[in-house]
Amino acid sequence: TLAREAASRRKDLAGIELQARAAEEAIQAEQGNWWPRVDANGNWYEHREGANEDVEWDAGISATWPIFEGGRTGARVREARSRQRQTQLEMQRRRRELSRESEAALAAHRASAAAAAGLRREVRAARETSELMEEEFRQGIATQLELLTAQNTLLAARVELARQTLDERLAALSVWRIF
Repeated sequence: TLAREAASRRKDLAGIELQARAAEEAIQAEQGNWWPRVDANGNWYEHREGANEDVEWDAGISATWPIFEGGRTGARVREARSRQRQTQLEMQRRRRELSRESEAALAAHRASAAAAAGLRREVRAARETSELMEEEFRQGIATQLELLTAQNTLLAARVELARQTLDERLAALSVWRIF
């Protein structure tokens, strides 16, 4: 869904789509060179002298059949089809690339969010352990080394949670960058 939404908003894909349409039109234009050309012209005269002085207008039609241009026209049609195929392949490549990017970004964001949730549980557990160690230290059951170890574990868990939260936000930005 993310890849489809991003594909509809991306300017680079819209540009390639326009190139593909232009390539299709170029094929039709080149195929039109197989047909004969018919030209019509006409003249209107205000004043004429000589044998045609009574004629106020004349018209002419000419037709040109491209008999000897067949090879050249065929080559141009094949080139136009080749350009169209290239733009289609480029469009497919960009769509696959966008799909891969979006899947990787979503997977990274989900993994980062899951890791952050696990670290939040770890911080809660370390906080409870530290609070218990403080109480045991006040009652004389735990040593100062045990208390400092519990506080150090809590601090390390908080630092790791902050780092993971940053990673989660960077992963969210990677998802938004796709658009």
